[in-house]
Amino acid sequence: MSELDELKTLWEEYNFNRLEPIDFDTFQELVWFYPILAVLSADNNIDGAERNFYLEQLEKKAHQEEHLQISVLKREAKYIAENIRLLENLFISALKILVKSKGWQNALMDNMLNAAKVSYEPWQTKTLYGNSENHLKFSKKVLDLVLEDVLDKKERVSEEELAVIVNILQKTEALNERNQMILEVFENSP
Repeated sequence: MSELDELKTLWEEYNFNRLEPIDFDTFQELVWFYPILAVLSADNNIDGAERNFYLEQLEKKAHQEEHLQISVLKREAKYIAENIRLLENLFISALKILVKSKGWQNALMDNMLNAAKVSYEPWQTKTLYGNSENHLKFSKKVLDLVLEDVLDKKERVSEEELAVIVNILQKTEALNERNQMILEVFENSP
């Protein structure tokens, strides 16, 4: 079975229990979004700042990909967040296929670290990801600075978040040399 066929099988499995099935493109976006939700819910709670962050990420994606419906993305993200453990195997399997086929190992790590940063600093992220109509738009350079800041302040990733990140990286085979070095920084912190 090809990777695409495997991914479509997982999509069909996801839709099997949903009252309103989603299209294949939306499923792929949700697969890519799953690690963010997993990190945000590592402490079994998604607070207001974390919710605003993931809603902002969904809105950005919907604006980038006009065929995606924000209402569907929000509905499904809520469902996934509420059933994160139940859906883990399905989403990890699909994510492994996407990471491998698209070479997203580093992007996966960066997305999870950004989610961990939001999780740790709600007072700052409320400013960045609040409900105002003028959300800040981040360039890659700014996101790189955020990543550097996370690495400089390594204590900002909780043990629960780190466990989720390691689990996802291992199960998706995204634990390359760069990502291993980043993990070692966090694992060796006091």
